[in-house]
Amino acid sequence: MDTTTNPIALLADTTLAAMTTLSFGEPHVHVLPGQNNLTITAHRAGHIAFVDGVNLHGSRILLPAQLPPRSSHVAIVNSAYVVEVSETRTVLERELCKEIRDTILANGKVIIPVFGVGAFFHDLVALLQDYWSAMQFQHIPIYVTSESLLGKAFLPLFVDSYTPSFVNRSVHVPVKKIPDMKVLEPKRPMVIFTTGASISSGDTHQVLRACGHQPDNLLVLSEFRTRDLTKSFVDSIVCRLHTFPCGDEVDCREVVELARQIRPSTCLLLRGADASDPFLLEALRPFHLPVTSLKDDDVWTGSIPRDLNVRLRGNLAFQRGVVSTLLLAEPRKTLYFNNEQSGVRRLKKKKHSLAFGHTWKYPKSNFSTKSHKASTHKSTPFRLSMLLSNEASEDDDSDHAETDVEANVVYVVDAIVSTLHQWLGLDDHKLERQPTWLRVATVEVTVTTDWSITMNWSYEDEELASRIFGLCQRVVEAQYCDAHR
Repeated sequence: MDTTTNPIALLADTTLAAMTTLSFGEPHVHVLPGQNNLTITAHRAGHIAFVDGVNLHGSRILLPAQLPPRSSHVAIVNSAYVVEVSETRTVLERELCKEIRDTILANGKVIIPVFGVGAFFHDLVALLQDYWSAMQFQHIPIYVTSESLLGKAFLPLFVDSYTPSFVNRSVHVPVKKIPDMKVLEPKRPMVIFTTGASISSGDTHQVLRACGHQPDNLLVLSEFRTRDLTKSFVDSIVCRLHTFPCGDEVDCREVVELARQIRPSTCLLLRGADASDPFLLEALRPFHLPVTSLKDDDVWTGSIPRDLNVRLRGNLAFQRGVVSTLLLAEPRKTLYFNNEQSGVRRLKKKKHSLAFGHTWKYPKSNFSTKSHKASTHKSTPFRLSMLLSNEASEDDDSDHAETDVEANVVYVVDAIVSTLHQWLGLDDHKLERQPTWLRVATVEVTVTTDWSITMNWSYEDEELASRIFGLCQRVVEAQYCDAHR
């Protein structure tokens, strides 16, 4: 069968109807008009990898995806929910938990419509069960409107895909079916998962009729929302609204990485609304054979104007050298984040969190002569933001002779942890510690042996990052001086 002129002819109904399925070693006689019959025996079949959803790194309950060890001839990848950049899962979950906590403390109800039983629903349940245990919210009930969401009969089927700890969560924070809709009438806090992601019908519609008129309640819109759903909801219901990404949504970098690992020998097919996205196709082409889109009429990016207005965040630029970071805005409230390392990346979310990074290295000065050298020039320190409360050392940029003494990374990290406890009052459970790095919220600090610290943080923790950065500077300076005595 010749599919060179039509690369998607293999998926047409007429083509599928004309196909004959063969087993290994099964001979097939093909009748040629006016010629001898042709006998075909299939000793090796082509390998087609179809990936409808992908999660290469796993989630709160999902194990990382297991890719077939044998390379495929054709790979079909679903890109229907691809975004080029979105917030990290940690930031998204923290925002959701904060909204839910505020609602619970106000004696409000949280309504979460879900499409059905599956990984996304179970991920949300596991998130709330962990949060309930941490916040001592066990007295706040978590209800579902349908027995199907409890999924007791389905859980054994998920053994190969789910983490073992998922089943144990339900023992401490159970999820129950709502006994009666009258439970919604009193003003008391609770979480209700409703079946059907549509707010205009089914259990979701019934629950919203009972709770949607109360401004202290919260609706979390997540799966399979249409473009106008949020607007129509705001016009008709007065309770608060929070949006959470669909469980099928993946960063396009995972799609590119998936295609790189599968690496089909013949063709890579993309199906979905973003299959013709030029940014995604451009990222795939260097590693694979020509990429084919299964839906040529879904080219949505072609209609978006490309006359971008450039906006520069002044507090992200160095005093000297090239400007490292730009924010580009365009119509439809879409943002692009551009830097030298990763290039242009698109931010699709209404609420986005930008991730920033900076590396600072303490000068390897000669400590014995340091105090005798007069400073002829006060350097302007790199500013994390206008909220930065400290000044860097005056001799940050001074030129001194280098030494071969390396930093004891473990001691430096210990000193930073002690300083954070002393000056910021951080508890141990708020701080994640490893031998060479530590993390507080989204602020990550990495220490290397050349007396350098590398900071990574999100925009929402900019003030915390500036304080931690100032304390880390002082610790590294003190440790450096002690090492040279």
